[in-house]
Amino acid sequence: MARLIDRLPRSSSRNWNYLRQNAMRFRDAALLDSGFQRFFAGTQITSPALRARIYNPAFWQRQDGPDGYARLEAEYFGDPELRALAPLQQFLLADLTVHMPGSLLNRLDRASMAHSLEARVPFLSHRFVDWSLTMPLDMKLKGKVGKYVLRKAAEPWLPPGALDKRKLGFQLPFAEWFRGDFSDFARDAWHSSGADGSGYLEAREVDAIAREHRAGKANHGRILYAITMFSCWWQDQKSRSGNAGATH
Repeated sequence: MARLIDRLPRSSSRNWNYLRQNAMRFRDAALLDSGFQRFFAGTQITSPALRARIYNPAFWQRQDGPDGYARLEAEYFGDPELRALAPLQQFLLADLTVHMPGSLLNRLDRASMAHSLEARVPFLSHRFVDWSLTMPLDMKLKGKVGKYVLRKAAEPWLPPGALDKRKLGFQLPFAEWFRGDFSDFARDAWHSSGADGSGYLEAREVDAIAREHRAGKANHGRILYAITMFSCWWQDQKSRSGNAGATH
């Protein structure tokens, strides 16, 4: 299957190219050594190959490098006994200890506090979490059905067929943004801020992936958005530094 995915060609169809790109990322993650490494691969917005391409070589070696996922596993889950856990247990542990506090709860806190709301997450009661960790894995993932025991518990209170629907996320339309007018703003921010000469990213490669995205050859929307935010931040830092210099 891995060799077959490698032979998938690009085409003039944007949807096909996006599907090919996702298949290659899935293939690369499946070949990693542990559930922890596959977790990190699934939560990052770019592939190692793309980072190697757009990062300054010295910065890439320092922050990522060819063994980036192994480094992350060693940093967060270095206890050798954790390697004995089932891959699903590794993934759940990483989700609970890294992704939830670092991303999901962070967003919840920022969004609620911005509107003076005091949010609560009852499923994270320590008693409930401790109990759920003791449940057999086949009650959490049964065949291809995730959150199985939660689905069964909620089933009596939901309309018929509600549990058969796909999960609806809140993903921003980055792909569409960078095929439209927003791409002009992003390109101007990247060059006018001086971020293209910051030394962290390869300017020629960033421009190349922007062209690839507009042409529908690949979906680089998420990393292009991150680069745009970095450019705005870089401009802000320059302005703050200039104002400080003027003050002194």
